[in-house]
Amino acid sequence: NIPNYHVTTFQRSPSMSTYLFGWSVHTFKYDPVFPNFGIWTRPSMLGRGHKTLEKGQLIYSALSAWMNISSPIVKIEHIAVPDFHFSAMENWGMITFRESIFLYENNVTPVKFFYDGLTTMAHEYAHSWFGNLVTPEFWTMAWLKEGFATYFSYLSRSLVFTDIKVMDLFVVENLQDALLLDAERHLRTMNAVDVGEHNSSL
Repeated sequence: NIPNYHVTTFQRSPSMSTYLFGWSVHTFKYDPVFPNFGIWTRPSMLGRGHKTLEKGQLIYSALSAWMNISSPIVKIEHIAVPDFHFSAMENWGMITFRESIFLYENNVTPVKFFYDGLTTMAHEYAHSWFGNLVTPEFWTMAWLKEGFATYFSYLSRSLVFTDIKVMDLFVVENLQDALLLDAERHLRTMNAVDVGEHNSSL
């Protein structure tokens, strides 16, 4: 009963890595697009996350059904942050996005920007399983969770947008670049494999 103070209580969270824990202090407005699946935005941007979140809910549901593993997090909040340094961050149950990636305005936002935003969203949703539910032991294995999240960001969208050859885009936008980088001799291996001196060319 302290004046001007509020107490907020939460359900107990599942065990998680410390980098996934986060909280947000803001004066944003809430848009409950779906039950337990809404978005916080600046008041002037309220409503602009609707279209993105409608598609996002389809992507998350398709991915969840494909995985056939229930997430211990039953509520997912999205926060559109202006001037966010990263594209997005997959805090468990509270996914933050750069505002320009997430928000959509009819007849203003280019279609490519909208679909790029869905790619980022699908990537963060995939982290619910790859990175959050199962976390690599150390940062040298970060490529593992990021690799799976990238792949499933395409697979999940292919389950929803059946009229677009999304998996073909994966080959062009990711696989070819990865193979090109992997062929570079000067790059440091993320996880070195000791195959012996006589096989050093491998």
